[in-house]
Amino acid sequence: MSTTIWRCCFQNQNIFRIFSPVAQPLPDVPPTLLHARLNSLMIIMPHIPSFLGGLLSLLLLVAAQDDSSAEDVGFPHDPFLQYRPPFARSLPVQILLTGIVLTLVVVLFIHLVFTAQYHWPLAPVNYVLQISGVTTLLISLIATIHVVLSSAFAESERWPYMLSYIAVNVPPNSMAINQTGALLSAQPG
Repeated sequence: MSTTIWRCCFQNQNIFRIFSPVAQPLPDVPPTLLHARLNSLMIIMPHIPSFLGGLLSLLLLVAAQDDSSAEDVGFPHDPFLQYRPPFARSLPVQILLTGIVLTLVVVLFIHLVFTAQYHWPLAPVNYVLQISGVTTLLISLIATIHVVLSSAFAESERWPYMLSYIAVNVPPNSMAINQTGALLSAQPG
């Protein structure tokens, strides 16, 4: 009896030769081995279309990003880049530098607390000034990182659900404008 079936090549397990349409009867293979091979193929088969689809979409994405065509009549450069602030005024740099300074101040504060028994007898006034300065800077940095991360978190909850490139103003602009207005109105005229 000759039927067309999809069968596994038992001799060669190469993935490219696993399926081959043939028009011949089933070979004399023990049923348990045949069922084991077919079951293992049924596990692989559902994943083949998604793998090929992913590979095809990746190739199309790479081909779509090729900008080297000579027919491009757009701008020679991005006109919005001139309005972008310098990299030092970007949000990632602001968070990174504030985090580094905060870490250093915390280490300095811990150092001052654990070496108080040596510093206090030598210069108590100097020690109090150091502790008060480090505490003030620590509070300021905690407030700054809180304002920056709160602003970034609030911004990420609105469309387009991502962070902007521009650093957060500390203090916020509304507060700075109000204080500047109050200072200008308080000055004699």
